[in-house]
Amino acid sequence: MFFDSIGKKIRMVMKNEICEFYGKLSDVKNQLDDQDFVFIHKSHLINFSYVIEYEYTSVKMSNGIILSISQQHRKIFREKLFQRRSREVDK
Repeated sequence: MFFDSIGKKIRMVMKNEICEFYGKLSDVKNQLDDQDFVFIHKSHLINFSYVIEYEYTSVKMSNGIILSISQQHRKIFREKLFQRRSREVDK
């Protein structure tokens, strides 16, 4: 569903499990060959497939967790959201 980081520790939050490991979120993003993942904050890398609600400053994930979208990432997030929606409409 999403990755978040605190310091050097990364937490991978899945539907029914949470795993923790050490690393950098940028390295995780580079290893994911998936357009569904996007940074919404320097500490949050989310999978669009699990976003159930979007507001200007936050997203709500399917497990009910609300994550903040930093000002720096808002524009890119909205662009990717609109691109994703257009792909779904085109199908």
